[in-house]
Amino acid sequence: MLIDLDDFKQVNDSYGHQTGDQLLQALAQRFKNMQRKNDFVCRLGGDEFAWLAEANNIIAVEALLARILKELQKPVPLEKVTLKVSCSIGASLFPNLAQDAKTLFHQADSSMYQIKRSGKGGCFIYHSSIDA
Repeated sequence: MLIDLDDFKQVNDSYGHQTGDQLLQALAQRFKNMQRKNDFVCRLGGDEFAWLAEANNIIAVEALLARILKELQKPVPLEKVTLKVSCSIGASLFPNLAQDAKTLFHQADSSMYQIKRSGKGGCFIYHSSIDA
């Protein structure tokens, strides 16, 4: 999964980069608290995170996506302000849809931008018609 914070630039522009950094740190801590034993979560840069998760089926993936979205809907108390954030999440499945890391990343990225184009604040699991 690729997770991108929606309208993060507005946080930096409105409250300053220090508050933006605090927000990223707080969300990274939330992700760390949510990740399961075999999950891997990292910040790719800016306001984008990657989350590799093991799941037995699509229902498990959808449940994890719903859990992440629900957690990110909670207000984030920071030093000088409490913020509400939303994110756009794109996901793909290995080996069902992608047979290598490069394809997996590309599909998750395409899915993330699909949800951003359709209004942000949600998730989208890759399927081949979005590249058509």
